[in-house]
Amino acid sequence: MHLILELSDDVLVYFFSFMSIPEILCIRKTCRRLNDLSRLSIVWIGACQSQVISKGYPFPRCSLQDLTQRELERLARRAFHLAQRWLQPGGALCPCKETKFVVSPSAPVSDIRFIEGFEEKFLLTVSKGIWSVITIWDISPALDEVVIDNTPSDRSPRKCCEWSPKGGLFTGLTLNSDLHSDAKLAVSIAMESGHQIQLMDISFDGQLLPICSVDIAMKPKTLEGDLLAMSDDFAQTTIYNWKTGDYAVLKHLQDQEGVWKQDHCIQVVFAHDSILVVRARSIHLFQQPVLKPAKDDAVIYLPIARHSFGWIDGVSVVPPSSIHSSPLSESDKLPPPLTILVRSESDDPWTSDEHSLDLYTLMPSLDLSNCPSDEGNSSNSNSNPAQVTLENSSVTADTQIPALADVPLDATPAPYHFPPLLTARISSIRGTLRCTDVVLGPCRTAVWIRPHDRSLSGLMGGLQNGEQYELPSYLFEQTERSQEGLVCAVFPGPLCAKYVHPNPQEVSSRQSGLSTAQGAFNRAVDPGKKEGDVRMMWMNELNNWTTLDYYEAMGRIALGSGDGYVTLLEL
Repeated sequence: MHLILELSDDVLVYFFSFMSIPEILCIRKTCRRLNDLSRLSIVWIGACQSQVISKGYPFPRCSLQDLTQRELERLARRAFHLAQRWLQPGGALCPCKETKFVVSPSAPVSDIRFIEGFEEKFLLTVSKGIWSVITIWDISPALDEVVIDNTPSDRSPRKCCEWSPKGGLFTGLTLNSDLHSDAKLAVSIAMESGHQIQLMDISFDGQLLPICSVDIAMKPKTLEGDLLAMSDDFAQTTIYNWKTGDYAVLKHLQDQEGVWKQDHCIQVVFAHDSILVVRARSIHLFQQPVLKPAKDDAVIYLPIARHSFGWIDGVSVVPPSSIHSSPLSESDKLPPPLTILVRSESDDPWTSDEHSLDLYTLMPSLDLSNCPSDEGNSSNSNSNPAQVTLENSSVTADTQIPALADVPLDATPAPYHFPPLLTARISSIRGTLRCTDVVLGPCRTAVWIRPHDRSLSGLMGGLQNGEQYELPSYLFEQTERSQEGLVCAVFPGPLCAKYVHPNPQEVSSRQSGLSTAQGAFNRAVDPGKKEGDVRMMWMNELNNWTTLDYYEAMGRIALGSGDGYVTLLEL
């Protein structure tokens, strides 16, 4: 030990780069000098890059250089600990911390969102009573894990602000995926005077600052930088630059089943050179549109690829903007694949009690040189058969467009291979839910609500031959099936043991067919892991959850309920 201390600080700091995070924490206890060196930012930047980010573990989207040493060490230790918990096969994944607080005792919580950035301390809730109310909460007093001073806090979340337009009801909202954009939030409001989308900023102390509004009867689905994607409940999506006013319209034809049931939009994803629109019955891939001023003729973009999973009641797609760049993507110059988690609709009483959640993957095409780009599309919009120019800019959900049979889907090469590949499946039980949300993280961990079995709840004994009798005890032994359950799962990926990422070269050719692409995944995924690793985590005997959100990078889950309460869990 004495000889080691004779080395210079630079050499000792270099030694730290070969240590794991637990080893750094152990060696700092040996002497004061090593303790001081282990608290340098350069040590934790290296540990975070080599022990967390390079391995694909969950970590907040932030610049390491902008973090203080204290915050950097806290996040690195937190990420390493969380990854180790996921990598342990089987067993329950019990939360390390749990807190419950009331938002509004008289109104159910209809939506809940973690807000990225801002030191990961803000939570947004939406309550619907007579009017809708947005509330911003500072949850750091309740959940922050003070690992350096070992002084955990038991305080409750602090309310930062409330915002509610008089006489208005919120019909949808989305948060900006660009952490540095001016507009952090877009919310659609239905009022007696009409419909509008309000764009707002969020200050560092959690105050909502209105920026501008757009008079339109659509719901915001994605906000990425200055681009707002908003959709109707039928077939149209509009991409709008809220700073310049330029826009483009994406639209597909409704199928026959969509006539009697709304094919409402669930998610819009800005993918590589394309936009993926996910609806309740179908997914459509559109080429990257060229936005034009409102005074010019409107251009409707038709899909270049489409697929249907049937009617679904829950879906989650990981947007590329939420994924840390990986060595594979950099070396092969390929965008990351799109991962889609689907839960099929399950309200048919005649179907089996068992159904599944399916994980699909859209692999990127290697023939990206022929894919559309902004420069390639700007020359002549009419030359592309996947576009239709209207003589006026008034576009509604009833706008007529040519039949898809007249517009070949392969007119523009798709940047992703269709149809999506089924890569994993997890069995569940059928049932009705107030909360149908499923949330899939970039590292392929997922959270959803498992429905309770109605056949096991509310059963009572009766009279037989004038005497009271009790139901068999085995009916009540399955208490888990009689309650809603919060389910966590890890699919094949960086947090699933024995997983090897498939080689994109094996699925590069469109002529190779589905069987070759599927075979590449079958060889890459360990057969014992194709169904994922499922962990039942939390039970709700009240069966009143209405909404949930999951922040994978911090291992946090928020659950809103019909009685106005919010439960926060930290893994």
